[in-house]
Amino acid sequence: MTEHPILFTTPMVRAIIAGKKTQTRRLSGLADVNEKPDIWTFRGTGVLGYMAKPSVKGRFGAYFDTEKLEPRTMNICPQLFPYGGVGSRLWVREAWSLSGNWDGVKISELPLMALKTDIVYRADEKYPDAGYYNWKPSIFMPRLASRILLEITDIRVERVKDISEKDAQAEGITTAWHGGAKEKTYIGEYSILWDEINRAGGNGWEKNPFVWCISFQVVNNAK
Repeated sequence: MTEHPILFTTPMVRAIIAGKKTQTRRLSGLADVNEKPDIWTFRGTGVLGYMAKPSVKGRFGAYFDTEKLEPRTMNICPQLFPYGGVGSRLWVREAWSLSGNWDGVKISELPLMALKTDIVYRADEKYPDAGYYNWKPSIFMPRLASRILLEITDIRVERVKDISEKDAQAEGITTAWHGGAKEKTYIGEYSILWDEINRAGGNGWEKNPFVWCISFQVVNNAK
């Protein structure tokens, strides 16, 4: 069974631990179609073969096509799903620190015991968001320090604006935002969260990029 690292923000880690987040939407592996998402049509997911690069053949991904790049010519674009497939496991990277006297020590040089006994997690309520601990970004969390393991239960592809109210809640959204509308919507709140994370990279809500919609279940959430 394959394992892949996946990053989550502190609020989203808290939502996973609370059982309120069972989906995540990701852009990785869809860069080619998301340069101009409006010209592409999603055709399906499966094992990549036809038109796929040798390095990704046999791996799970999605197919898109368009006739808008060249007149009267069908262009086919395979895109690789970067997290394995259904049944693959994702080990969560989150903001963390060490409670012992380990300042200045490289992560690669930490003794294994420190990663087992002295690690603290920013998402835990008993640790403040700022103050005593020198919090390390999630990208620098090694596998041994990860406490949450997820298993992928479903994968599909859609445009980010196609998210439903139910799925927005499954993304960990706990409050609905009215945004000037007559009725409050979880989608409105999710759109704000999406832009906070992705707008600077050119894939904001209004661009409406294609995303992987990943459903998961928690295998364990303790070290």
